[in-house]
Amino acid sequence: ERFLRSLRESAQKLTRTIRKLKPSLYFRMAVPQDGITIRDRVGNANGELIDRGAVRPPFAPGKIGTSARFEGPRDGAYIRVPDYPKSTGSLSGSFWVFAESRPRRATIASNSTEERVGQFHLSLLRDTGKLRLQVFESAGAKSEVHSNSPFPISEWQHIAFSADGITLRLYLNGEEISSTPCGAVGETDVPSLFIGAKSNDRKTTVDHFWHGRIDEFA
Repeated sequence: ERFLRSLRESAQKLTRTIRKLKPSLYFRMAVPQDGITIRDRVGNANGELIDRGAVRPPFAPGKIGTSARFEGPRDGAYIRVPDYPKSTGSLSGSFWVFAESRPRRATIASNSTEERVGQFHLSLLRDTGKLRLQVFESAGAKSEVHSNSPFPISEWQHIAFSADGITLRLYLNGEEISSTPCGAVGETDVPSLFIGAKSNDRKTTVDHFWHGRIDEFA
């Protein structure tokens, strides 16, 4: 990990802020001791890295410290969180994301599958390269917001969202870029959260792989 960390890391104000907000899940994306377990820094919802024989190491320099690296459709690396802590009513997220390219429908994070409705799905919008967020409400409706332009390539972007039971808001680098009315976030029987891919339970596999890096996942 020392080789991956920068000697000029920025002050970790973000890390301290996230901890003060008491997130239900927080991955710093540090290099795991066993090479597999992605440690949850606030609870016990650890993730599992599945790299499927990636040529490059699955970790790279991140926005702060190290980050998880995903090679896209070529090798299909992803992280699975089997015991994703699901809350109802409201939901929020904060992530640093780096894109090397824009594969079709590439997924940053998702608690939904091809067959079952989860709580949220954060990805690129089909072939447009635009950032899209879907949140599924308790009443069965789906709220969706997206950016107006393609997601930037080759530079770190901070993505955040909030669904407070009234409005769904999507932020990029601290600025609100889209919002829409949204009711309370619903319950789901989809147990797992996938980072860097989307579960396809119909084919008992995963697809829509991200190509780039993800860091400070809360």
